[in-house]
Formats: sequence, C-alpha cells, structure tokens
Amino acid sequence: MHLHTQVVLILTQLFLIVRVTDQTKCALTSSYGTVSVSYFATLPSSALETDAEDIDVDADVGRHRIDLTPLVPTADSPPQSDYPTYNDDTEDVNSFLKVLSCSDTSLRAVNEEYLRPVDSYKGILLERVPVQNPSADHLALKNENYLEIVRWRDSNVTEQQVALTFARDERKFSNLLILDLSANLLSTIRRDYFSRLERLKLLQLSANQLHNLPSDIFNDLSNLVELDLHGNRVGELPLHLFRPLGKLRVLNLANNTIHDLPRNSFAGLGNLTELHLAHNRLYVVPFQVFKELRSLEVLDLSSNMLVSFLDNFFLLNKQLRVLRLNGNIIEKISKNALYGLRRLQSLDLSSNKLVFIDRNAFDTLDELRYLNVNQNQIYILPSTVFSALRSLRSLDLSNNLMRALPNSIFASQHSLVRLHLDATNLESLSNWVSRNNHTVNKEILRNLRYLSIRNNTRLKEIEPCVFRNVPNLETL
Repeated sequence: MHLHTQVVLILTQLFLIVRVTDQTKCALTSSYGTVSVSYFATLPSSALETDAEDIDVDADVGRHRIDLTPLVPTADSPPQSDYPTYNDDTEDVNSFLKVLSCSDTSLRAVNEEYLRPVDSYKGILLERVPVQNPSADHLALKNENYLEIVRWRDSNVTEQQVALTFARDERKFSNLLILDLSANLLSTIRRDYFSRLERLKLLQLSANQLHNLPSDIFNDLSNLVELDLHGNRVGELPLHLFRPLGKLRVLNLANNTIHDLPRNSFAGLGNLTELHLAHNRLYVVPFQVFKELRSLEVLDLSSNMLVSFLDNFFLLNKQLRVLRLNGNIIEKISKNALYGLRRLQSLDLSSNKLVFIDRNAFDTLDELRYLNVNQNQIYILPSTVFSALRSLRSLDLSNNLMRALPNSIFASQHSLVRLHLDATNLESLSNWVSRNNHTVNKEILRNLRYLSIRNNTRLKEIEPCVFRNVPNLETL
C-alpha cells in the first residue's frame, strides 16, 4: 500500500511537471507584438548594398507595404498569467482582452488550459500546435466575436478543422480581420468556411496543398485587402474568381502550377497594387491580360517559361514600378515591348535567353533606377540603348557574351552608382562617356562608386580614360 501511494505521488508530480512545462509554451499579452501581416515587394539586392546617401531604399520599399499597422500594435506587453475577466456587456470590453500566443505544444493543452476557461481573446496566435485527431479537433472557442486575428499555422490543419472552427452556424467572427492558416494540409476549401468573415482584410493560405479553387470561394470577402495563396498546387484560375475582391491590394499566386491565364482572370481588381506569379508554368500570357489592373505597382512573373511579350503589352499599367521577368526564356526585347512604363523603377531581365535588345527598348523608362540583365546571351549592345535612362543607379550586365562595349554607351548615366560587368567576353574597355578615347569628362560618371569587372578572362586592354572618367570610384 505504501509503495502504491508513492507511485501515485510520483505520477502526480510528473503530471504537474508536464502540465507546467506545457503551459510555459503559451503566453498572454495585451498586444499582438511583431506579427508580420503583409507580403510586400523588395527592390533588388544590389540596391540594398548601396550607400543610403545615394539610394533611399527604405522609402522605395515602404511604398509597397500594405499598411495594416492599426491591426498589429508593435509594443509588446510582458506576459501575464492571469486570465481576462469581464462581462460581455462591459462598456470597454476590448481593454480586458488578451492575445494568446502558443507554439510547440498540444492542441488539447491549448483548448483545456486557455480556450475553454476564457470568455474571449482579441488574438490567437498558434504555431506548431498540431492536430492529433483530424476528424474532430478544432479550436474550442468560447466566444469568437471579439477576435481580430487568428493564426494557426504549421500544425497539420485540414479542411475539417476549418469547417469545425469557422463554418458552424452559431459562429459569427464579426470582428475577425486576419486569418492565417499557412503551412498546413488544406487540399480543398469551400465558400462556407469564410462566409462569416465579412470584415476579413488578410487571408493567408500559403504553403498548403490547395489545387482546386471554387469560383465562388471569395464571394463573401468583399473587404479583403491581401490574399496569399503561394506555395500550393493551383493549376487553373476559375473565371471571375477574384471579381468580388474589389478592395484587394496584394495577390500572391507564386509557387503554384498555373499554366494559363484566361483573358479576364483579374477582372474586378482595379485597386490591386501587387501581383505575384513567380514560379508557375506560364509560357504564354494573353495580350493585355493585366489591362484592368490600372493601379498595379509590382508585377512578378519571374521563373516561368515566357518566351516574349507583344508590343505595348503593359501600356495600360502606367503605375507599374517593379517588373520582374527574370528566370524565363525571353529571347528579345522589342522596341515597344515596355512602352509607356514611365514610372517603372526596377526591371529584372536576368537569367533569360536574351540575344537582342532594341536600341529604343528603354526609351520611355524615364524613372528606371535598377536594371538587371545578368546571365543572358547578349553579344552586341547598341551604343544608345541606355541613353534614355538618366535616373539609372544600378546596372548589371554580367555573364553575357559581348566582346566590347561601344564608346559613349554610358554617356547619359549621370546617376549611376553601381556597375557590374563580371564574367563576360570583354576583350577591352574603351571610353564609356564619349566616342573619342582621349576625351575625359569627370562629370558624367561622377556618382559611380562601385565597379565590378571580375572573371573577365579575355580582358587584355583598358583605356586610361576609363578610370579618369570615374573620379569618385570607391570599390573596384
């Protein structure tokens, strides 16, 4: 009997230890802390390496960020162990609400220790809180009406958990603004999963196994500002899929298997500012498929199988500032392929099959700052190809086949800060600012700070004027 008592005491102590250990993986705070809620574009890495005095990168990047700051306060409160207590009819109930953050613990512990005993939270942030019983597990919410954010990611969540948590008739979620179910096992979704989330602004469904999107799935999400579907298995976009999303500003469809874009794929997205289609299987894009995206600022089509673009393809996207076409198999840039993009600041054409760029291809790119043509097959560049790019700050021509650069090719680059000419077939460097090799003009390239000419194994001759014309060069 004595031994039995000892065993019971030991088991009780072990249970308490496990319980306390499990509880330490959750914290109650008064704010969301530093919750990342927005996917936004960044400028090329070459720009980030440049001195802040020369290029205000933060200002450029900031323009692409969707401002949801009011939803996500930045000042963390110290963890508190006491549960919030209030009545639903309290005048200032929001001041009592807490944010629950849990990671690397069991769903059972979260439900029993934090969700069932507490009336409500304003935020529930769960990471690696795995589902153990896929047919029945769900979030045991006592009152969901005050929730503003729910994040349950990297936890083996399936559509059954979504249905049991969000699609029940008695649930309202009248204040939910952010829902993050990324890095789970969702393979299908239905309209009723989100039909009660009328105020939702951010929906994160990335890194799941979604392959078939019903055409009416977003019909009840008219207030959505950002939709992230990257890293799924989506192969087709149903007609009018995004039409209800008139307020959408960021759409991320990268890393899927999309092979075709019907002409009206983006109908209704007149306020969209960012569209991410990188790492899909696109080889043909219909002419002016982006014609309704009059507010578009960032377009990422990198790492597809695109061969070419028709003239005036982006003519109606006059607000475009960042265009990524790298990692395709584009062979030429014709005279009017980029016509009308007067606000474009960043253009990435690297890792294509380019052999030809028309001498007038960049003529309307008045504000272009960053141009990357690295890793192509360019043999000859016209002497005036960059003449219209007076705002250019960073240029990468590395890993191409040209044996020489024509004299005066950089005669208009008064703003150039960085120039990359690595691993080419260049045999000599002549005067970049004038047709005459004896001309010295230190004003034109006075801002050039960084010049890279590494791994040019055929380079045998550099005219003296090359370095005389770059008086402020700091890194070679």
